[in-house]
Amino acid sequence: MFLLILLIFILIYLFLLMPRYSKKTEWHKLCKYAYAHRGLHNEEYPENTLVAYQNAIDHGYGFEFDVQRTKDDVLVIMHDFNLKRACNIDKEIVDLTYDELKELTVFGSKYQIPLFTEVLELVNGKVPLVIEFKQKDNNNKTCDLAAPFLDKYPGKFCVESFHPLAVKWFRDNRPNWIRGQLSADFTKDDTKSAIISFLLENLLFSVINRPDFVAYDVKDIRMFSFRVYRDILKGQTALWTIQDQATFMKYKDNHDLLIFENFIA
Repeated sequence: MFLLILLIFILIYLFLLMPRYSKKTEWHKLCKYAYAHRGLHNEEYPENTLVAYQNAIDHGYGFEFDVQRTKDDVLVIMHDFNLKRACNIDKEIVDLTYDELKELTVFGSKYQIPLFTEVLELVNGKVPLVIEFKQKDNNNKTCDLAAPFLDKYPGKFCVESFHPLAVKWFRDNRPNWIRGQLSADFTKDDTKSAIISFLLENLLFSVINRPDFVAYDVKDIRMFSFRVYRDILKGQTALWTIQDQATFMKYKDNHDLLIFENFIA
């Protein structure tokens, strides 16, 4: 009886983690590229700016970038919810209008926060994109706003988010797009409840959003559920963010998609 219960538990656990397998061909097309984190950025080309994206294109890299919405529902590109690090202003992007954001420059440079549409126009299919949707709560409006632009976009891309309901939105509303769940070891993350952290780091939200891939912090890939997902369920994987050439070379042959920064891959 104990062995039967254990077997049932294992089967339920594997079912909860199970990815979607039907997009492997499209996914592997994306994996032919290395991806520059927030563009190929440095002191000259600040992160998540058009010049950093152009630099990635010029080097033949795809790139990852972050989408948020403003107070007046304009889609802009910025990793942080708060502008203190980038613009030295202690305000949230969602609390400012786009006209207010246009007055700011990032990281002491002359460059402004780009529009989502500007990025799509710049790339125009030249390289593939990994698009992260930034979302703090259960409001999926950023996904709603971005989808019509991506419907018309001619290039290859995938979408991902830390928020499982954003990933689920794409499962429900754009099922043909390649979607991914971002995750990591959240043990030291005090912004989430212990339960949410446990579910996220163990990929247990896969049951509601069935991602095509899991993007995991390269420092945390020994986490048990990630290894089960990859080694037993043969799920597709992306690693973020690789900081040196040696680590890149170590993982390039046994993980599908690599996101890097601070060096030329």
